[in-house]
Amino acid sequence: MELKILSPEKKIYQGKVKKVILPGKNGQFQILEDHADLFAILEKGDIILEKGRRFPVFSGIVRVSGDKILVLIDS
Repeated sequence: MELKILSPEKKIYQGKVKKVILPGKNGQFQILEDHADLFAILEKGDIILEKGRRFPVFSGIVRVSGDKILVLIDS
């Protein structure tokens, strides 16, 4: 899957991933390959990629469409 994490100021991350864990309103949720299309609000927490790479989030949104994941976060 192709993941983009963007803030109003800059592109924070862009690359291929097999999974991503996101901080949702009701707790963390994971997106894997072949996930259904999704639009969700993100809460304070960390975006976690493979190998433990983390990006802090205060709030944001995520859109999953096919094999593309777009995350827009406040900085």
